[in-house]
Amino acid sequence: MFIIFQLKDKILDFLTQLFLYLKINLPILLENPQNISKAKIINPTNFFTIFPRRTLKVVVSPHYDDLAFSLGGTITSFSRYNMEIDDLIVFSRTTYTKDNPGHSGGSKIEKNVSTQRLLEEKNMTNLLKNIKISTMGLTDSPTRGVKNIVSLENEEKHQSLPDLEKILLPILKSKIEQGEQLFFPLAICGHIDHILVRHLAEKLLSTNISFKSYPQIIFYEDLPYAVLATKKDQEQTDKIIKKLNLEPLLVPINYKYKLKLIKSYPSQITILTAYLIISWSHNLKRIYQNNNCLERIYIPKKSLKL
Repeated sequence: MFIIFQLKDKILDFLTQLFLYLKINLPILLENPQNISKAKIINPTNFFTIFPRRTLKVVVSPHYDDLAFSLGGTITSFSRYNMEIDDLIVFSRTTYTKDNPGHSGGSKIEKNVSTQRLLEEKNMTNLLKNIKISTMGLTDSPTRGVKNIVSLENEEKHQSLPDLEKILLPILKSKIEQGEQLFFPLAICGHIDHILVRHLAEKLLSTNISFKSYPQIIFYEDLPYAVLATKKDQEQTDKIIKKLNLEPLLVPINYKYKLKLIKSYPSQITILTAYLIISWSHNLKRIYQNNNCLERIYIPKKSLKL
């Protein structure tokens, strides 16, 4: 029986590796090199101009795992350069696991799952250094009873959560004033919790805060949603990028170490999803014709001169 399970795991691993190869090399990828917008490459000569060494990096994550999935490679570089990182989890109360996608349960299930997910986040951060976890204690959208959690219609509706803005906006504004760099999701595919968090960044950008000479509000591509985005999803993302007047930057990453971080979340994803997330970095490598796997971030134009 043990041999059968081992064989099953090897077959699954082979299939996911094959899927990754096809995903990277078939011409039906989500983006085409001829249609991609130009982007500057972050390299050793400009890395510390964009990311000052002594500046705290605050990743505003809607949920546990968003940092590792979306920015794992970039955060690994920060850790390697001994930069301080704050993994700020906004919606840290949840009942979701891949085995309980319906979010059934109650307060007991919520407590158990939230504890389990915090433990997984700690396992991820233990693979890095100079990183702390902060939790805001807010409840995620399915546990709040929200329907149509991931939908482009969420962008068209006025979405607000008074407690979120009341609690977080003053904190984030203070961080900006202290010179810290904040990372927010673009909310690709319209996950309601990601939209709510992005709205915080939009409010910060519309205030009279005096920003530093380096980017302090940075947006990241939500994964795995970016991989699964349809043409309509991408069109909506392009509208957001245009509205916020953003420009892309490319961060070379170590995809093997990012994969190691991603595998810290067995309650959330299968190995197939892990490779799907990594395939995005390979896809960016191909379309930008770079020698490295990449993560793509966005900053307000004119917030930095390279």
